[in-house]
Amino acid sequence: RTPILNVLRVLPTFVPPFTLLTLGIIRRQGLQNTLISYVGVGVGFLNNVFLFTHFLAKAELGLIRLLIQVGVMVALPAALGLPNVAARFFPGFRDRADRHGGFLWLLLSIPTALYGVVALLFLLAKPAVLAYYAGHSELLPRYLDWVLVLGFGFLVYNLLDAYLRSLYKTVVSSLIQDVLLRLGTATAVGIYALGWVSFDGFVALFVGVNFLGTVGLAVYAAWLRQLFVWPDWRAFRGGCLAEMLRFGLFSVLGNLSNTVIATVDSLMILRFGTDADVGVYTTAFFVTSVLLVPARSLYKIATPQVADFWHQGAIPQLADLYRRISLLNLTAGGYLFAGLWANVDVLFRLLPPGYEQGRYVILLMGLGRLFDMATGINGVILYTSARYRWDLFFNLSLGALTVLSCWYFVPRYGITGAALASALTLVAVNIGRLAGVWGWFRMQPFTRRTLVVLGIIGAAYAAGAAVPALGSPWLDLVARGTVITVVYGGLLLGTKAVPDVAVLVGGVIKRVR
Repeated sequence: RTPILNVLRVLPTFVPPFTLLTLGIIRRQGLQNTLISYVGVGVGFLNNVFLFTHFLAKAELGLIRLLIQVGVMVALPAALGLPNVAARFFPGFRDRADRHGGFLWLLLSIPTALYGVVALLFLLAKPAVLAYYAGHSELLPRYLDWVLVLGFGFLVYNLLDAYLRSLYKTVVSSLIQDVLLRLGTATAVGIYALGWVSFDGFVALFVGVNFLGTVGLAVYAAWLRQLFVWPDWRAFRGGCLAEMLRFGLFSVLGNLSNTVIATVDSLMILRFGTDADVGVYTTAFFVTSVLLVPARSLYKIATPQVADFWHQGAIPQLADLYRRISLLNLTAGGYLFAGLWANVDVLFRLLPPGYEQGRYVILLMGLGRLFDMATGINGVILYTSARYRWDLFFNLSLGALTVLSCWYFVPRYGITGAALASALTLVAVNIGRLAGVWGWFRMQPFTRRTLVVLGIIGAAYAAGAAVPALGSPWLDLVARGTVITVVYGGLLLGTKAVPDVAVLVGGVIKRVR
């Protein structure tokens, strides 16, 4: 049988050839992005477990993470929601021979000009920010200005990344973001650890490495001959400009809420604790980010596909994609969560003393992220649909919920309270989106297979946790990881709970033969 026939066996009979093509793109680039992302996770693990925690003080590590989070927050208002505009509206502009109707110039020119206003407001607010955190951070006053450089780099990077995603070019951006930038960061830490530069020099190196990622995307777009940055005002004169800007305004408000959700926990920890507490919390928080690797890889290519389905009115195909991505996310995320929580004590044996305070941060955020993955692309479906205004409502409501819950839990429970607030917010936002997608479009991502996969996750974790300690943390990791992999893979293939996995494994076996 050919690969196409194998795919047809597990697809509904109503799926047209176009859907087979788009699902093939998602599977191919999703797999490539996933492989790259896991290499990046390996590099990130080495950075966070060995380099950052052993060669940076907890306060220094907390500062670096705060600079990144605040940089993202500063960049977001200037973006004006245009990365989401690209996902929704670019299909109507796509024409390489016509330079895509000036869409890239529209995408870059407005945010770049607006960033100057945001930077000015940031400088005006700086004294009040430093006064608010006085006595809690010794490093923040010295390095806060670097946020403006980081923010501009993040702004242009996200705009170029959104443009390349709309062109179905996602692999190189994954390589830059997940691997090359982390290798560059590791190099900067190594230079600092060797004593070749002071901490001031390390911060400058760190910011420079992150800014090089933006340069790399621009070079890649130019190599594709798709970097149409010469002033072209046709997109500004188009009849849908007002609709795009209106959609962008709603999107930026929603994204601002998401950014608040992602950063308010660290900022609140600093307000009631110290830089060192932020360092411990963000290290544990990073550990759970490994769960998101498969989802992020799929979403990069699935987002423009969802926009195309809406553009063509292919609702049955969109519903099918929704269910499949949800099941794949739960399968991959569940395997990673089982392995992570079964080895959590081993992980803390590899870290310096003091980081074990993040144990329940890993548990709570791991469960929250797993639920987020299992609900699939509900957010993408909403903000690319005609109901995108409701996604703003969900985000604003839950942004406020995050602030209130952090304000309640962090003073009482410290970093564990911050994780509890963030996890509850993840669950709440996805319940709201699930209800919205079902109510308006009669689509939901869960099937009987979902329950089967949940049972497999539990069985694999129980098997891994039952493995006795072998004395060496590395032997423990290998032994438990092997048991979890064998049990999880065997049950998954034996029950045939996830047809896409069976197709993928069958294709690999066929090629090996």
